[in-house]
Amino acid sequence: MHILSCRTFRKTGVALLAAFAVLPALPLRAQGVTGYTFTDELPTDASALPAAPQKPWLHRRSAKKTVPSAGGASLPAVLLPQVQALQAQVDALTLKLKQVNQTAPSLAEMKQQVADLNIQLAGRDSALAEMKQQLADRDGMVADLKQQLAGRDSTLAEMERQVADRSTGATTLKQQVTNLKQQLATEKEARAEQTEELLALKRMTADVPLDTPEQKQAYASGVAFADMVTRSLQMQKSLGTEQPVDTVLAGITDAMKHRFRLNSEQIKTLNGKLYARLEARMKEQQAKAAQEKAAQEKAGADWYARYRKQAGVKELRPGVLYRVIRPGKGAPLKGDSTVDLLLTGALSDGYLFDDSGLKGRVQRLKPEDILPALTDVLTTQRAGCHVEVLLSPSQAFGDEGVPGMIPGGATLKFDIQVQKKQPH
Repeated sequence: MHILSCRTFRKTGVALLAAFAVLPALPLRAQGVTGYTFTDELPTDASALPAAPQKPWLHRRSAKKTVPSAGGASLPAVLLPQVQALQAQVDALTLKLKQVNQTAPSLAEMKQQVADLNIQLAGRDSALAEMKQQLADRDGMVADLKQQLAGRDSTLAEMERQVADRSTGATTLKQQVTNLKQQLATEKEARAEQTEELLALKRMTADVPLDTPEQKQAYASGVAFADMVTRSLQMQKSLGTEQPVDTVLAGITDAMKHRFRLNSEQIKTLNGKLYARLEARMKEQQAKAAQEKAAQEKAGADWYARYRKQAGVKELRPGVLYRVIRPGKGAPLKGDSTVDLLLTGALSDGYLFDDSGLKGRVQRLKPEDILPALTDVLTTQRAGCHVEVLLSPSQAFGDEGVPGMIPGGATLKFDIQVQKKQPH
């Protein structure tokens, strides 16, 4: 027996009717039942079937007999339960068909609801897309605002830096003004002291005649003594000890008049401390000068060796190297020739101890009035020449140097341009 699915019945009510039409055509395999074969068909109406026996177990012997139907046809009693079962199935299927037909409008409504929901969802998707676009636009605005804020922060930082620089500049200017005021006050005090010293000297010498040779000699001795005192005071000042001149003069005057304001023991103690302090300072300066001299000698020796290897360099004698940058014209220079020249002097470290030539300041002199090594080099040249001369310490200022200008043991370089030779 074929069974149709409920899904088929949901599609159309005609399918159930077709099932009913097919059902009677299904063969019933009831072998051994009297009056029916494999090809026999059951009645199309269940009412034509014979009624089920009340107590079939009492009719076992007559089971093969047929029961007349309402229409005159007969059905084996043994098939009656099967037919009834089939009828029950038909009733159940009919009920299901009715239920499906009743629920069909509900499905249509649900489909309409789903369609409505889809429309609403599409509208919400559009609104969501619009909100996302608005959010993206706001994000762009926020990014622009952040960029503007960063630019303003940079501008503010630059302004703060400028304010700090100006504040630093103002502080520096204030410090410079303070220093200048202090220097001015110091200069005023120094000038006041010098004025007082001059007045004291005028008072001391105002009534002293210089008519006789003896008076003049005495005055000359006083000048010599004052020169010695002045040198002593300058030496003490270079060692870090400065003595007031008016007080020194007062001491000299009192000593000359044998009128002392301090006793001899105090004078001896004070002078002893001064000499000890000056000696210690002198030893320090000597040690420092020795170190500087050693450094100058080493740097100068290296410089001399390198310069000697340069192209065009000649050695006039040991310790004297020169290079002609531009030759001159005319007769050779002599020691007593008067020439106008530009001269620049430098140390091995590049320090210019004479920058007059670099600044264009012309010096008029005679070659014999300068260092002998320079004289010997210039007398080999002609007017208009430009030469460069390197002198070792032995050919320059030796171990002593020039105090305050050239250290001891220094190698010197001179750049000399002879502009012209003056006529005799």
